[in-house]
Amino acid sequence: MVYFSIYMKISWKWTILICALVFCDAFVIYRYSVEKKQKEDLVSEETAPEIVKSIYTDLMEYPSVTIPPKLIQTKQAPGGWYVGFIQEGVEQPILTAHCFFVNDQKSVTKIGLYAPDESNFTIGAFSIPDCSVIPNETPVQKQCVMNSCHGLNYTCGGEPPRGCTEIYMLGDACLKYATCGIAQHTCQPTENERFSTCRSCVEACMKDNSKDSKKTYTCEKKCVGE
Repeated sequence: MVYFSIYMKISWKWTILICALVFCDAFVIYRYSVEKKQKEDLVSEETAPEIVKSIYTDLMEYPSVTIPPKLIQTKQAPGGWYVGFIQEGVEQPILTAHCFFVNDQKSVTKIGLYAPDESNFTIGAFSIPDCSVIPNETPVQKQCVMNSCHGLNYTCGGEPPRGCTEIYMLGDACLKYATCGIAQHTCQPTENERFSTCRSCVEACMKDNSKDSKKTYTCEKKCVGE
C-alpha cells in the first residue's frame, strides 16, 4: 500500500506536468497562429500598390517598361506603406508622380500629384510622403527667358514664345528693356529700372490720353526716346 501510495503521488505529479506542457504547447501554437494571421492581414509592400490600383484603376498600367517608363516606389512607415506611381522622363527626371498612403487596415489616402513644369523642374531625390522632389544643393534651370509677346505685363519661363502676332500693343516698345531671372528656383520677371521707368511713362500716356489713342501712341514713343 505504501508503494502504491507513493506511485500514485508520482503519477499525479507527472500527469500535472504533462498537462502543463501540453497546455503550454497549445498556447504557443495558438499565439503563433494568431500572430501569423495578423501579419497576413496587414498590408505589405507587395499588396499596398495593388490596393491603390483597385481604387484608382487608371494606374493599372504601372509598372511598365514602355517609353516613358512607369515605376512604383514604396516606403514603409508606422502603420502602413507610402506608395508612389512615378512616370519618368528623359531630359526631365520625373514627368508625374501620384502619391498615396495605405494603412494597415488597407485604407487608402491620396497625398497628392507631383507634375512639375517642363521648363522649371527640380533635380533631387523624390519623397513619396511629401510628394515632391527634395532638391540638390544646386537647383537646375535650363534657361530663363521672356515667354510673352505683347504688353507691359510680360511673363518669363524656360522657353521663348513659339510665335508672336504682328499686332502692336501699347507697351511693346518697353519690352526691349524687360529682363528675367531666377528667384527661389523660379524663373520670373526681375526688377529693372529702365523697364519700370518706361512702363510708368506708358501708363501715364494711357491715362492722360484715354480718349485719343493716336495721342497715346505718339506719347509712348517719347517713353523710349523716339
